[in-house]
Amino acid sequence: MGHMALKLDMSKAYDRLEWNFLQRTMEKMGFHPKWVGWIMECIKSVTYSVLINGEPKGHIIPTRGIRQGDPLSPYLFLLCSEGLTSLIEQAVNERHIEGFSLCKHGPKISHLFFADDSLLFCRARVEDVIKIQEILGKYEVASGQKINFDKTTIFFSKNVPMSTKEQVQNLLRVPEIKEYEKYLGLLAVVGRNKRASLNYIKDRVWGKLQGWKEKLLSQASKEVLLKVVVQAIPTFAMSCFRLPVGLCQDIEMLIRKFCGKVSSPPSDVGSNANVVMLINLVTGWWNTHLIDRHFYPLDAKLIKSLPLCSIPQSDLLIWLKEKIGTYSVKSGYKLLCEWQNEELSQPRIFDIDRNFWSSIWKIKVPRKIKHFIWKACSNSLPTKENLLKRKIVQDSVCQRCSNGSEDVVHLLWSCDDLREVWNGEFGWVYNAGVQWTYFSEIWKFVQTRPHSVALFAATAWSAWYHRNKLRLGEASISLGQIRRFARNYIRDFKNLTSMPFASVRTAPRRWCPPADDVWKINFDGAIFGESDEAGIGVVIQDCKGEVKAALSEKIKSL
Repeated sequence: MGHMALKLDMSKAYDRLEWNFLQRTMEKMGFHPKWVGWIMECIKSVTYSVLINGEPKGHIIPTRGIRQGDPLSPYLFLLCSEGLTSLIEQAVNERHIEGFSLCKHGPKISHLFFADDSLLFCRARVEDVIKIQEILGKYEVASGQKINFDKTTIFFSKNVPMSTKEQVQNLLRVPEIKEYEKYLGLLAVVGRNKRASLNYIKDRVWGKLQGWKEKLLSQASKEVLLKVVVQAIPTFAMSCFRLPVGLCQDIEMLIRKFCGKVSSPPSDVGSNANVVMLINLVTGWWNTHLIDRHFYPLDAKLIKSLPLCSIPQSDLLIWLKEKIGTYSVKSGYKLLCEWQNEELSQPRIFDIDRNFWSSIWKIKVPRKIKHFIWKACSNSLPTKENLLKRKIVQDSVCQRCSNGSEDVVHLLWSCDDLREVWNGEFGWVYNAGVQWTYFSEIWKFVQTRPHSVALFAATAWSAWYHRNKLRLGEASISLGQIRRFARNYIRDFKNLTSMPFASVRTAPRRWCPPADDVWKINFDGAIFGESDEAGIGVVIQDCKGEVKAALSEKIKSL
């Protein structure tokens, strides 16, 4: 037999709640009469006024209802919901209603309550529906609640016949909802295609990112927004569902795009471009300038590493695993098996790259230097060469030496003016005799001596800082002072981060009651410097701890 779920909508749920019902419910649940009296005093002491032309008019004293926005109201409403819970459980025990079980021998769920939201589960048959109508009628009369059948919805399982659906809907007069309706911000039903059901999370992330002007935000501001806002969006859904890997990758891609990365300008080689256009027909080798201009550095390096035949040949697809050069299923399956065995026995390139990037965030330097090293290794710094690719500057000549193109490696390492900076502690990198192509290669080499990593990062950042000040025509440290500046910077940072923060703990002070027939006066004061006022608070209690009088007010400070 099929089942159904009924989502109730209470009309003005908080405003209609009868005070007598709430009081009787608390007394029935065993609350102390004094506690019940305190709660009812809080509820009944409410008065309302109406703003007319900006001025409060009238003095309205309500006779029912609890205030929305009061932190106590949701808990009081849940206490009242215990009355409905008792009626449903009684009907379940008498077998008038049967709940829904998630598995064959699992417990049956008859209802779920969250504040004023309610979900009822039962068998999709007329007898169960009539009993639910009877229960809701009793609850309405006792509590003052009113079911809004225009907003109440019903959901049927797939094995419910159409005739049964029509009978139930005619009795309840509520609309049927479809699969992807939401309840409490989450999907009520998730089918087999979980990716399609949870794709709204990606849409929400994209909507947030589109509303931010990333060009006006610093890297630190972007990081704060991403961590506080964007990464919090899927948290609620992740507490209930395991997000598909593909969805996580899409969200990560959106975040990476927002973070920003200096990329190649739009290609102007045309939509019908082919590989031949990347080859210098005179030399018979790759056109390195064109490749560097239209591809990312890592892609360009891979392309230029491919050997070319010295004799002109027409392009032809060849499958190397077969002698005749044509693909076969047998050779393809064999190649996949070889790849699988290699992955099981050797670390993957992805893992190696991931370890490389994660090592940047583990160095003990300020966060802004970590961001700088990450940008330098990914060729994302706004060097003159990268700015020229975006048509922002007219030339890429180095700002310092006026000799050579200002790419990341030249700017931070190979510039002749920087030799006096690096020849000290990092002369061993120069002595390696390697012609570095990318800054990431230098960084990997420096990581072979872990104790030098932090100082190297600070020195590179100082060189970048010096270059920016030089370009803007502002005063800055000289090149000869960069080494000492970087050492002092790292030393001060280590001293600050290693400084122990002593937490002062004070013993908790408890209120001690006075002797019999004696009242005790406790008082305290405070000064508010921003408003030139002072505050005072006084409480008078007897030996039983009951409050006899209290005072709290602000006074003008002398």
